[in-house]
Amino acid sequence: MTHRLPSLALSAVLVLALAPRAHGQSALRLDRATVIERARRNAPELALARARIDAVRAARVGTTAWARDNPTLSLAGGPRLLSSGEWVPDLLVGFSLPIEVAGIAQTRPRVVDAQIALAEAEADSIANSVVFDALNVWVRAGGAWERLERSTEQRAIFAQSLRIATARATHGVSGGAEQALATLALSQVSAAQSAERAEALALQTALAARLGIAPEARVTLVGALEVGEIAPLDALIAALARHPIVAVTAARAEVSRRELDALRRATWPAPRVSISGGRENEYYLRAGLDVGLPLFQRGETGIAVARAQVPLTEAERRAALAIAEIALREAHARAVAIDLAQPSHDEAVRAGEVVTRFAARSFELGERDATVTITAMREAYAARRGQTEWRESRALARLAVERAAGVLR
Repeated sequence: MTHRLPSLALSAVLVLALAPRAHGQSALRLDRATVIERARRNAPELALARARIDAVRAARVGTTAWARDNPTLSLAGGPRLLSSGEWVPDLLVGFSLPIEVAGIAQTRPRVVDAQIALAEAEADSIANSVVFDALNVWVRAGGAWERLERSTEQRAIFAQSLRIATARATHGVSGGAEQALATLALSQVSAAQSAERAEALALQTALAARLGIAPEARVTLVGALEVGEIAPLDALIAALARHPIVAVTAARAEVSRRELDALRRATWPAPRVSISGGRENEYYLRAGLDVGLPLFQRGETGIAVARAQVPLTEAERRAALAIAEIALREAHARAVAIDLAQPSHDEAVRAGEVVTRFAARSFELGERDATVTITAMREAYAARRGQTEWRESRALARLAVERAAGVLR
C-alpha cells in the first residue's frame, strides 16, 4: 500500500477551493463509475453515434416484404368495330405478380442487420475514446489536487521554519541570512502552490464540461489515483477480438459479405406471373409468365467491386487486431514497469518524514542552521511530490492499458 502523510483530505481541499462559488450545495461525488456514466450520457460524439444507429435501423422497415416490386393491376376498355359494321364494347382486366426466386427477400434484412451491427460497433469505439478522455482528465485533476495538498503541507512546514528563524534573529542567535533563506523557501513553495491550484481548477473545469456539470457546482474527486491489479497480459490479448476497433473492422467485413451475396442474388431474373381476361366479342381468360433475360445488364460492376471489398475488409480486420495487440503489449509493459518503482517511492517518503522531523527539531533547538534544515525539508517535499507524480503516472498507465484492451465503454 502506498504510504502517505496525514493531511487534509483531497476532497476537502477541492470542496474548500470551490466553496466561494457554491454555498449551500452538497458536493457531487465523482468516482470512476460516475465519471464513466456521465461521460457516456453527455458526450456529443456518442449522441451523434446513437442518432446514426437509429437512422440505419430505420432502413430495415419494409425489408421483409415478399417482393421488391408491387403487383400490377391493368384495366382497359373501348369500342370494337366488327366487319359487319356493328360496334361492340371490349373490356380487359389483367393482374401480374412478381416472384423472387433467388432468395433476395431474405438478403435485404440481413444486409441492414449487418449495417446496424457496424453502426453499433462504431458507437462502442467512440465510447472507448470518450470514456478514456474523461477518465484521463479525472486522474490528472486528482493528481493536481494531491500535488496542491503536498505543497499546502510544505508551506505550513516552511512557515513554521520562518517563525523559528525570525525568533532566532530577533534574539541574536543568528543573523538575517537564516531568516532570508526561510523567507525564500516559503515564497517558492507559495508560488508552486498557486500554480498547482490554478492547474487543478483548470482541470476541474475541463472535467465538469465533459461530464455536463455546472461550473459553479461543488464536486469531490473520489479514488482518482487509486488503482487495482493489472490484468494478465494473456487474458487481455485473448479478449482483443472484442476490441471496439477490431469489432468495427469485423462488422465492415460482414457487411461486405452480405452485400456481395445480395448483389449476386439480384442478378437472377424475377419472373412475373400474369393473368388477364376480358371480352373481345367473346369472353376469354389468359395466363402468362414474363422472365427478363440478363443479356446486357448482369450487375458485373457492382459484384466485382463488392467481391474486392470482402478480402480488403478482412485484411483490415487482421491489421486492426495486430495493431491493437502491439499497443496493448506496449501499454501493459509500461504499466508493469511503473509499478516496480513503488517501493522506492515509499522508502523515500518514509526517509523524508524522518529527516523532516529531526531537521525541524534540531533547527528549533539551535543544533542546525537554516541551510541544512531547509535543504532537508526540500528533499523530503520532493520525495512526497515525486510519490504523487508516480501515483498519477501509475493511474494514467492503467488507463492506457484499459484503452488499448478496448474495455472502456
